[in-house]
Formats: sequence, C-alpha cells, structure tokens
Amino acid sequence: MFTNGPSEYAFEVASKFRGRTQVIDITDDTTGECHAIAKKNMLMYVNEVGHLSDKEQNVHIKSDENDNAILYYFHAKTPMLYSESVELFTDYFTAYEQSREQHGYGWQNLLGKSRDVLSDKLIDRADERMTVREFILNRSQFNFNELVDFLEFLSGDVWGPLSRKALDWGAGVNAPSPLSPRQWVAIRKMLWLREAFEERLSIERGDRRRVAESIEYCETRLSGFQKHALQPALHSAELSDPAIRSALLMDGTFASFV
Repeated sequence: MFTNGPSEYAFEVASKFRGRTQVIDITDDTTGECHAIAKKNMLMYVNEVGHLSDKEQNVHIKSDENDNAILYYFHAKTPMLYSESVELFTDYFTAYEQSREQHGYGWQNLLGKSRDVLSDKLIDRADERMTVREFILNRSQFNFNELVDFLEFLSGDVWGPLSRKALDWGAGVNAPSPLSPRQWVAIRKMLWLREAFEERLSIERGDRRRVAESIEYCETRLSGFQKHALQPALHSAELSDPAIRSALLMDGTFASFV
C-alpha cells in the first residue's frame, strides 16, 4: 500500500504458511513506516557500498540455518575504542542494481547512460497495477475466503483510519496535512484497487457456490472506498504540500487528479 518496495520492507522466509510463501512484514498498517517492534529489534538503516570504491563493506548479511531469519553481522578489522563510531555499509550485489539506478548511483548512472528515473518509475507503477489486477482476478491464486479476509483488513485497518483523518482535515481545518505523503499515496492506491475488487466480485456473483450474504459483505466493505468524498482533501494536500504532490507524481497517481 505504501511503498511499492516490498524488498525494502519485508522478508520472505522458507517456512510455508497455509501452503504459501510467508512474508514477514515490518511496517505499520496505517503509516507504512517500520513499527515499534521492528525498530526495537532490527537495524533500521544500513547504507550500501554500491559501486563507490572508497566505501568498504563492514556489515555482512546471512540467513539462519533454516532460512527463516536474516542476520546482520558487523565486522571490524581492528578493535574499536569505547564510544567510537563507524558508518555501516553492506553490499546487495547485482540484485540491487535496478534500485541503485533509481537512486542515481548505478553503473548506468556512473557511465552517464542512466535512463529517466521518473519515466522508469511510472512504467513500474503501471506494470504493478496490471500485475495486482491480474492477481486479484485469478481465482486459483487468490481464493474467495482470502478475498473476504483481505477486504476486511484493508477497510478496517488501513482505509478506515486514513480516510477519517483525511476527511476531518479536508472539512476546513486550516492546519498541515495530518497524513504523510506515503499515506496519501496509499489512499490513492486503495481507490484503484477498488475497481479490481469490484471486477472480481462480478465474477463471483456468477458462481452458485457463493452465498449472497458473503458477496454483500464484500460490497459493503468496498462501498466505503469513495473517491468523490476524498477528492477535495486530495486536491488540498497536493496544493499545500510539495512533498505530497511529488509523492503522488512519482507514484503515477497524480495524473488522475489533474
């Protein structure tokens, strides 16, 4: 919902959950930021050496023997003095190259052959929407019970808190936006997700195995995702905060509100 970058905010583990790949999410459901438990137990930031020869890797990333945990090991070549500090660097090797280019320090950037970052991100977002839509419509990958559970979670834990804050603020309160740029992007994503869920429910209505009450329950959950109610607040946020405007633009969602 918040980042479009699960590789940066979640981890896959070897143990299956209900027969599927299990992902350990370290982000808060309403902010998209790392939650308190993660901050208490994990290193939040480790810089990457990239292709800069003056940086040396001193943090090594390993998985535990069962591949269910990611461990970060710090290695100092010489003993450190008490209160001495050192900048941490790791290396994600070739798997991270696309992200390096998007951040401006990949090989193509250094060679002066980098592509347009905004164009790349907009293409990525368009591809993501197509991939997500196809997944939602795929009944073998995403069954009806999972659909019901997800809509309940999305409407109650994410959409509900965010939309209430947005509507209260957009009702005429002369104050800075109560939502971060990342949260405004999440709101916009949930609005286009609604279209995909409605398409899926139209398919489910034709299945005689589906109980009418279950379909109605999902439709009730979706009914709260109202674009027109949030339109004024979204416009106000874009106009009042350049950071929000930039976030929506980079996510490919800004054009829908011009």
